[in-house]
Amino acid sequence: SSPAAPPREGARRTRYDPGKVLGSDGKVRLRGVQSMSDISRYTKDVDPYSRKAWEIREAFKQSRREQHAALATSTWGALQQWIAKGEPLD
Repeated sequence: SSPAAPPREGARRTRYDPGKVLGSDGKVRLRGVQSMSDISRYTKDVDPYSRKAWEIREAFKQSRREQHAALATSTWGALQQWIAKGEPLD
């Protein structure tokens, strides 16, 4: 039998968490928690082929577009401020 490899510097063993399960695809999931998309939360009791479901979907997509636009605007503004200060990007 070969001796155990010495532990790497900075490598820590993660604490055991009974609520986390390793899935068949290798991803860590939470035990007892089903994944649910944001849009499915809004359309839980709505017929997916109805006009109301379509309107909810469009409103959801619009809100996401606004969120992404706000994030892009704030990021671009931060970059412009950084450049105006004359500091290097590194």
